[in-house]
Amino acid sequence: MLSLRGKHTFTGLKLLDEAIAAYFTRNTNVDWTDIQKLLEVPSGCQQWLYTTPSNSTCKSPADEGKILKKLSDYIISVKPKYVVSDTALLIVVEKWLTLAVRQYAIGIPVPAANENLTTLTNWLHRVYSDEKSAGILSRLIRRSAPFSQKMQLIAETLELFIAQQSSVPGRPPRRSGDTPVTNSKIEAFKSVAQQKANAEYQNILGPHGAANFFTNVRRYHLDNLLELFALLVKPLYPDEKILRTL
Repeated sequence: MLSLRGKHTFTGLKLLDEAIAAYFTRNTNVDWTDIQKLLEVPSGCQQWLYTTPSNSTCKSPADEGKILKKLSDYIISVKPKYVVSDTALLIVVEKWLTLAVRQYAIGIPVPAANENLTTLTNWLHRVYSDEKSAGILSRLIRRSAPFSQKMQLIAETLELFIAQQSSVPGRPPRRSGDTPVTNSKIEAFKSVAQQKANAEYQNILGPHGAANFFTNVRRYHLDNLLELFALLVKPLYPDEKILRTL
């Protein structure tokens, strides 16, 4: 990888992607720690990658805000027909969720943080609503396929959970169990869980699963968004080893 510089950056990243993919197809135990030990990514390639920054790479909330903006712009630009792997997209979405939640803890101004969170919820809404809002004729003639049913379920559940944490305009969302819920989405989530398309996922959506994130308001708030995400994606994609690390 160190010999791949300049115009060869994209080739290097493709090789890196293939190497990581091959590692996770092994039948033995896998762990991201091994990858960190075995692979070294040149600085030129690092600039191409949108990953969750560490405190050593981000010198200010503004720096992290810029990365959040780049990451969200990229994901929003991805069309369903180009998604050949839900898992690959979900790994990137997990980074977006992480940054969207963390911005409230690192000093990004609330108006800017709320706007970033709205960008996220708008995209989540689009993931599942584009297909549902289209008429029969539009569905027959549309050239691009919708996101998978699993992706739509994840997106709708996350959007409802974030909406339940919303507060009055100009205020940050709920980040404590002591903060009252003013926008309950329990009934809306129950409606999603009862949809015929989601019938096979009742163990995931039931009282001991995702539903608990909506009903147990003393326990769950915005800071638990990543927990809900992991609870959904791991059983929905049980054969994807890389998702087990979330």
